[in-house]
Amino acid sequence: MTASARKTAPRLETRPLTWALGQEILNFDIAKPADDDTIAEIARLVAENGVLLFRGQKMTPEQHIA
Repeated sequence: MTASARKTAPRLETRPLTWALGQEILNFDIAKPADDDTIAEIARLVAENGVLLFRGQKMTPEQHIA
């Protein structure tokens, strides 16, 4: 984990995108099912940061819609 990254939930690691807006979620595969605690943590991060970035995701159009 980098100095600017922080743990938010057992499986979520984040780092700021800019000083004003957004967080990047590191090492998380959004194509796989997530438990309720992880979903709640992602919802909290969206509410706090406005924007979340999940880099390098590989998913089908159907997975994206879901």
